Amino acid sequence: MKKITKYIGMRTLKTAIGAALAIFIAQLLGLDYGVNTAIVVILSLQNTKRKSLNLAGVRIASSVIALSIAWAVFSVIGFNPAAFGFYLLLFIPIVVRFRLNEGLVPSSVLVSHLLASNSVAMASLINEFAQMVIGASIALVLNLYIPGIESHILSDLVRIKQLKFGILGKMGNILCKNEETGDIRSLLSELSERIKLANQRVTSEHGENFNRSMDYYFRYLKMETDHLDTLEYMERQVAILSESDEECGIASEFTLKILEQLKRQSIEKEAVDMLREYLDAYSYRGNAKTREEFRNKAALFEYLTDLYRLLEIKSEFLKSLNYQDRKLFREMHEEIFTSRNDLE
Repeated sequence: MKKITKYIGMRTLKTAIGAALAIFIAQLLGLDYGVNTAIVVILSLQNTKRKSLNLAGVRIASSVIALSIAWAVFSVIGFNPAAFGFYLLLFIPIVVRFRLNEGLVPSSVLVSHLLASNSVAMASLINEFAQMVIGASIALVLNLYIPGIESHILSDLVRIKQLKFGILGKMGNILCKNEETGDIRSLLSELSERIKLANQRVTSEHGENFNRSMDYYFRYLKMETDHLDTLEYMERQVAILSESDEECGIASEFTLKILEQLKRQSIEKEAVDMLREYLDAYSYRGNAKTREEFRNKAALFEYLTDLYRLLEIKSEFLKSLNYQDRKLFREMHEEIFTSRNDLE
């Protein structure tokens, strides 16, 4: 499987297998318009098991509603364009009201078959409903047994978060003297490699993936890359600050506070303002009396500025999210933070 997916994206592979299998089953059962089952598979394939399960239920529920409305409308008005328009006037508000929007197009395609065949007999209704069940079921089964790109991306993001928060935690512990100078550089190197791997995975799927969430992942990983760059700058100051008791304590306190903010879905304005006000006040403090004091103060100011930059980067990312992006971000945040953190 790995050799195949090196050249063909997993989603493309699932789509091809599912569409062919759907048509085969439809033909085996002697369904009219059996090719439509392939379209249902294409529309129903998702990148995660949970999304696929939810969508399968939505498609089937919407098809029951659509066929019921079509039966009533065509039986009363007849098989003509006006009847199909009246069906849509009834069907669209219902699917919107019950949040079944994803079933609008495929269900209406099924109804168009009834219109074309001039029949709402039980056999015709069963024929159309069977197409939806076959297509949605095949898509669900494929997602359950053949993982999509997002399952791999999520694994990458879990590790990226573990590493990033682990690095900040180690910095805080080193600065407050609770931990000897650790090998932060090796963690930064692993974080860099993991971000590169995730970017390669997204890039390989982006050209053939029908899901706009790939753009979201590019932007998400851009945030993580910017965080990595900032952490690398911060690591250079840790050794300097760890030699000074006063600056060391301040840096450690702010590090642990900012770490807690980065773990949240949203950043508290009070935390940002607190760090910003401290930086503003610190910049007006008196001149250092010795070269060592100057070095320590400069290192602390640069370190705290980088901590503030971490918050800025995440805040800018959150502001860029639309409604669908925010929903995906919340789902990812929940899954990422229910995974065990190996660095804690």
